[in-house]
Amino acid sequence: MPVVTVKHTFILTRTRGRNMLFVWADAEVADGETIHARDLGLKTIYDAEVISNNANINASGTVMYPGSYGNYIVVYGSDVSGSVVAAAGSFWAIVKALGI
Repeated sequence: MPVVTVKHTFILTRTRGRNMLFVWADAEVADGETIHARDLGLKTIYDAEVISNNANINASGTVMYPGSYGNYIVVYGSDVSGSVVAAAGSFWAIVKALGI
């Protein structure tokens, strides 16, 4: 289970036809772990970006079922060469998410 700390929350007015929240958070994650909308204080996630704080690890994330309530982000991480998967709990990432 990832450790998620929300750092900033911004209200965006009339984004995608409605008011939305932009959440900026730190998370300690591993390859294949999920970050649920509730971990970020959201009901649903529409879009997200995951960036590793470690220069030796590439990180990315995919929003599963965008716009559905209780959805989540699957986090992927690998070393810079792209050939070795990062060990569990081995990297900190910045998570930027757009949702309600």
